Amino acid sequence: MALRLKGSRIELLGSCPSYLELEEFVKYVKLDVSSPLIRLLGVRRGSATSYKEFGAAVGLGPRAAGLLLARNPYPVVLPCHRVVRSDGSLGGYSYGVELKRALLAYEGVEMCGGRVCRLARVEEVDDVEEALLRSLGLRR
Repeated sequence: MALRLKGSRIELLGSCPSYLELEEFVKYVKLDVSSPLIRLLGVRRGSATSYKEFGAAVGLGPRAAGLLLARNPYPVVLPCHRVVRSDGSLGGYSYGVELKRALLAYEGVEMCGGRVCRLARVEEVDDVEEALLRSLGLRR
């Protein structure tokens, strides 16, 4: 199934022409809560963290963390675009650095000369559904 985000709705492409509200989508999608990628939900919307910090949170080095992020099956839902280099430069992104920059800008990440101004810590994720709703901007 392919998905396309339209405002606060997700369009299901292919065999299903319907729409789902994002809150309904959160209930529909089944995330592997044992995956270290769930820790991406601990990077709050409007902030970014480093590969080093994310790697430390999941028990990996920065390069291994980058390789893990490159295999993210749900980009944007599990916000790997919120992970940048330690100097605040954007680094890579499977869908291109310009999309990464656009996603960070859309979420309100403060940029200083093309770099993220401040890096955040990766918080613990206790309630995956609630963290996902916050990450998508549906909760505070």
